[in-house]
Amino acid sequence: MERKWQGIWLKKNLGRPHFKENPQLPCFRCEFTVPTGARRIMVQLCGLGFHQLYINGEHADDRFYAPSLSQYDVHAGYVEYDVSTLVREGRNVLVVQLGDGFYNCRNQWMYTVNFSSWREAPCMICDVEADGKVIASSSSKWRVKGGPIVRSCHHEGEIYDARLELPREAFLPGYDDSTWDKAARALPPGGRIMKEEGEPCRIIRRFAAHEMPDAPEGTRMFDLGQNIAGIAELEMEGEAGTVLNIRYAEILDDKGQLDRSGYDMGIKECETDTYIMKGGGKEIWHPTFVWHGFRYVEIRGAANVKISRVTGLFIATDMKSMGKFSSSDETLNKVQEITLNSYLGNFMGIPTDCPTREKFGWTGDAACALETGLWNFDCTHGLDRLARIISDLQRPDGNFPTHGPTTLWGFGESNPGYSRYMYDFCYKNYLFRGDDAPMRRYYDALRRGMDFFEEISREDNLIRTFGYGDWCNPDYAPAKAGAPTRSPVAIESCFWFTILKEMSFICRHLGHEDDAQHYSDLSQDVREAILSCFYNVEKAVFDDGFWSSTALALNAGIIPEQDKAALAGKLVEEVRRNSHKCRFGIVGAECVQLALSEAGYASDAYKMAVQPEYPGWGNLVARGATTLWEMWAGNASCNHIMMGGVSAWMFRCLAGMYPAEPGFSRIRLAPTLIPELNEVSASHATPLGRLSSKWVRSGRQFRCTFEVPRGAIAEVRLPGIDECIQGNAEYVVTIE
Repeated sequence: MERKWQGIWLKKNLGRPHFKENPQLPCFRCEFTVPTGARRIMVQLCGLGFHQLYINGEHADDRFYAPSLSQYDVHAGYVEYDVSTLVREGRNVLVVQLGDGFYNCRNQWMYTVNFSSWREAPCMICDVEADGKVIASSSSKWRVKGGPIVRSCHHEGEIYDARLELPREAFLPGYDDSTWDKAARALPPGGRIMKEEGEPCRIIRRFAAHEMPDAPEGTRMFDLGQNIAGIAELEMEGEAGTVLNIRYAEILDDKGQLDRSGYDMGIKECETDTYIMKGGGKEIWHPTFVWHGFRYVEIRGAANVKISRVTGLFIATDMKSMGKFSSSDETLNKVQEITLNSYLGNFMGIPTDCPTREKFGWTGDAACALETGLWNFDCTHGLDRLARIISDLQRPDGNFPTHGPTTLWGFGESNPGYSRYMYDFCYKNYLFRGDDAPMRRYYDALRRGMDFFEEISREDNLIRTFGYGDWCNPDYAPAKAGAPTRSPVAIESCFWFTILKEMSFICRHLGHEDDAQHYSDLSQDVREAILSCFYNVEKAVFDDGFWSSTALALNAGIIPEQDKAALAGKLVEEVRRNSHKCRFGIVGAECVQLALSEAGYASDAYKMAVQPEYPGWGNLVARGATTLWEMWAGNASCNHIMMGGVSAWMFRCLAGMYPAEPGFSRIRLAPTLIPELNEVSASHATPLGRLSSKWVRSGRQFRCTFEVPRGAIAEVRLPGIDECIQGNAEYVVTIE
């Protein structure tokens, strides 16, 4: 929703801000009068890149990193604050502090954002309303002054000089701000300013850090015991002017020092904050406009500083929990736990790619964990924000980039495996939530995307351009140094087939029958091309036996029905021959267990989840991981969600729950009852109510209990049982 603003855009200084540092990020101040009898006071604010709002010296709320990342020259978000409890009748003070965020981001990173098309100095626009009537708005009469944040860089860190803090009186009525500068007029960022819906980023957990006794000389080291995305909060006392350098890392090297090699971006101050003390007593501080990925905190310059507390603040989009899973196997439960930690740690307004490096949205990462997110969290708003960014970036020929926000690159790498995010989101959001609004909103963009892939596959219906394929497969580059690369053509072509099927469904649902028929017909041409090129019928081998593409072809419905059992049998033979080690990357992590389970090999899928040898999820647990890693070896980011499809498999296969029709109006209940587990329990908040599936093993007997929400019909599929049950009931069955 857009609004008609009465305020104007403001910034700190006139002049050209491009490619310049901005010493002391700005604080804008205005006094306003709340009329007698006013009941509801609202502040409408767009402050870019990030902002924090104070009313009479109090934070307007507890959110971080507002507004969310966006393609600022196409869309930007504004936030609506209800400040009714913070104001009083008569004079009040509003202060807005701005941070650079991703809007004015600069560094020497290989993925440089120095030349983003939207890049400008931090700016803002604001209206204050009393019972719907504007009583104050941003204007050139507002005053501005540099605050204590000397520098704030999205990919590096924050420098905070506590000696430059504004006096308490500046936040209260009656303060003389005549020595402050007048705010300068700014140009708008270029995009439509839309109200930001959904959950904000907040502190969702706190972790007390323990000081490590054997820190390298000249440093003090602290361990949270948990890898998180967020910031460190320090409580300390020291002399004015003391400079503390705070560095972060997810792991330590063999000498007990921070190991940041897995995300070395060639930036001197990568993942580093600086705090300059004001002295005079206890000081409590944390960065405001940056976040980091870390378990360990190193502080330099603290030899004469009393540090009484270091706390890790885990910050993420504060999404409502939608599902729970547990089992009798503690390793499997731990895999679920570290998957959820990673999902949250990679969700800052939008799904992001690691809290240590990119810190923006990659469609491949989001696609791999999309179903995991839908089972576990109310994540639709954030998923939709990423979809909007990607559609904003789409080129006229239909090319979707691999990531966003960006204006620099990601188009030459376009591929179905990443672009599928747009189609998967629209299709699965409808399937899980019963909401077809994204289908309607992005239909034109989806159709242009189809035109693009039709064009690049025209010669033989296969995708032979760039593709990431089974990224981070442990047997190939880049996961294994010096290893060969592997052609992504089979995987990308299978994803092209999947997109065609989903798009045909979307078209038919929206009443575009001609389009639906066209994509359905084309999907069959693509299927025949894939089978002709990659499937050896006599040997029952697909893509030379490559696990990930084989599983993907099985799950997508590419393999002829009569051949599925033989192909799945060959796949499980290889899995067993490799002792259930996870010899796959991000595609296999999403689809191999599903393919095995659907073919009757759920025990093998389970063993892949928990076996303790490298590579695999159980190996991460055995090595003490508290989040999923980008690569099984742990030689890159240690907080990634790309391998997170395992959680969706737990709900879908072990618990056996899946929406057979949109919004769970019809439900498939077909748990896989395996002798390796004594109990599995899962629940999910469907649009119709709570759905749950639980089974308990006693010897050779399984007792299954299902709870089906009112208004739904459940198809129960168990050994010897094939029946439908009505909702608003608990169904108990015992299987011998």
